[in-house]
Amino acid sequence: PPLWENLDLVPAGDRQSPINIRWRDSVYDPGLKPLTISYDPSTCLHIWNNGYSFLVEFEDSTDKSGKHHKELQKLVDTLPSIKHKDTLAEFGSFDPSCLMPACPDYWTYSGSLTTPPLSESVTWIIKKQPVEVDHD
Repeated sequence: PPLWENLDLVPAGDRQSPINIRWRDSVYDPGLKPLTISYDPSTCLHIWNNGYSFLVEFEDSTDKSGKHHKELQKLVDTLPSIKHKDTLAEFGSFDPSCLMPACPDYWTYSGSLTTPPLSESVTWIIKKQPVEVDHD
């Protein structure tokens, strides 16, 4: 991919992502607070293709087969309209917290971006329970 063509060095840091989460080796941190996600669905503006991934944009001036997932399906149904780089589609009233599993348990670690420039400046949050979706 074009992003990788200009990468001069293979990342050599000690916090490169992804990592293998070995839950048996993890250590409970009583200082971690429950993870809360709070978005106003009416602030959802667009879904767009940046050439490498799709992103859902929110107005932020206020600073295995599973179950059918209606809200995720809304997102998937919009993807054909952003097939090409720099395409944008209106995408209103979407609350990403609906994609989060009910189980409150999670891991967190300091890692890196997974695309260039691979900066080691990311705090990753991995939910213990996966989000189940069907293959349709």
